[in-house]
Amino acid sequence: MNDILKADIFFVITTVAIVVISVFLVIIFLHTIRILSDIRHISSVAKKESDVISEEISELRENIKKRGTKVKYFLRFFKKIHRGNKRIGQKPKKNKLLRKKHK
Repeated sequence: MNDILKADIFFVITTVAIVVISVFLVIIFLHTIRILSDIRHISSVAKKESDVISEEISELRENIKKRGTKVKYFLRFFKKIHRGNKRIGQKPKKNKLLRKKHK
């Protein structure tokens, strides 16, 4: 009888341990899925932005070939890139040194 009681206690403890480990594995799996979806979103945003930048660079190259190098074309190029950041909803980061000088 004593051996049967020991076996039952062993199986109960083993079952509880397996359930706890399974819960932790499910939680880790869900966090991993969330992280992967965030990475997918970030890579799609990066792809869109790189497409926009490549189009802008090709326009800049065409303008340089046609009209030569003028400062206003470079300014227009960077202004378009700056507007592109706002269009997606991202604010361009300001340099910390610039903020300290203005204060």
